Amino acid sequence: MIEVSGPTTTNAPCALSAMPLDGIDATVWAPSSSPVGGRIIEMSPRDLKLVVSGYVKLGSIVELELTSELFRFATSVRGQVHWREPSGEASVIGLFLYRALPHEVVGHFFSDLRKELRYDCRWSCGLYLPRNKQTADAVLINYSRSGFLVEASRSLPESEEVRLFDVNRPDAGTIANGHVCWHTRQGGGHSLLGCALPDEQGVRLSEYLRSARIMA
Repeated sequence: MIEVSGPTTTNAPCALSAMPLDGIDATVWAPSSSPVGGRIIEMSPRDLKLVVSGYVKLGSIVELELTSELFRFATSVRGQVHWREPSGEASVIGLFLYRALPHEVVGHFFSDLRKELRYDCRWSCGLYLPRNKQTADAVLINYSRSGFLVEASRSLPESEEVRLFDVNRPDAGTIANGHVCWHTRQGGGHSLLGCALPDEQGVRLSEYLRSARIMA
């Protein structure tokens, strides 16, 4: 989930991890296409960010091969490309994995790993507040498997229930529901709200962003 110690101030998706990941080679096998080489820039046990040298379709299910002579492992894992951003002639992609990476991979870095990674997304949305049946304008800044960060038009207390919805498609209903973990005031009467999602609803949120073509 999104870390609850306070807000993030950077939106740089390609910022390199502090972990020594240069010793891991990655190959992405996508359906009906040639394998694509890449390198890991951020890793958690169940999701990855990679820079890839070729095109990988958003939403595709891929096989990922990870090998390392330095750490002496070779493993394969399946995941879905749920997020993508251009990076020069390459792309940075985010993969939600269907199973956790084995200990032989993550064990070398375990003390430095985030539980989950954050994925940037600037999307104008709305928050519905069931307690008082009010709404608030918001911008989704990033999401993870079990949390999201929004800039909202009002401040909300911790533990407040919120339901994320599409202001352009109110008929779509609730996209994700959770509660506020932390909040901090911004200028102009706005606030940053870090929200936790139950049952890994970040996966469902990412699916909606793709289906509504909010993610390109």
